[in-house]
Amino acid sequence: SCEDIPKEEMPFCSSKNTTDFVKRAIAKTKPNFIVFTGDQTDGGNKDARKSQTEALHPAVESGIPWAAVLGNHDSESTLTRQELMELGRGLPGSCARVGPEGLSGSGNYKVLLKGG
Repeated sequence: SCEDIPKEEMPFCSSKNTTDFVKRAIAKTKPNFIVFTGDQTDGGNKDARKSQTEALHPAVESGIPWAAVLGNHDSESTLTRQELMELGRGLPGSCARVGPEGLSGSGNYKVLLKGG
């Protein structure tokens, strides 16, 4: 987000700041699993496929398993919620699922984690 950057960088704040922050957080914390909790993209984006792929790239690049769900802004662009979940599901390391049959919505799923 643009909240954790120096004031002189504020005029240049963009989604790249958030992506860089996520990369630093992954490197520092070395998680076993990464979860994106929605709003990976915003409604004004003209290329949701590119934006979603870039937002999830830090997890893909890390090689750490990850999952994502959708927020209210993710589908206010050029892809439907179903298409966004299918895109995420197809990326390396993804544990994302479109959702079980009979449950409304896209991205309603569970991931079982085992302690190690």
